Amino acid sequence: MGNSFRMYLRDTGVIQDKHRDILRAASQEIIDLINANTMAHQILEDTGVTIVEPDEEMGDYIDDMD
Repeated sequence: MGNSFRMYLRDTGVIQDKHRDILRAASQEIIDLINANTMAHQILEDTGVTIVEPDEEMGDYIDDMD
């Protein structure tokens, strides 16, 4: 009979496995980017470079020169 019946049953186990594998790969890419960024910061700090982190919120610019 074959496996063609799975298409009609919407074999959620197979679909879930595919989604899980894709999400796992994407998650690993993000983890790799975070690790690379952390390593880059450590190298810069080890070489004496000052790392300035951006402010979380810049707010509106107000000219106090009035």
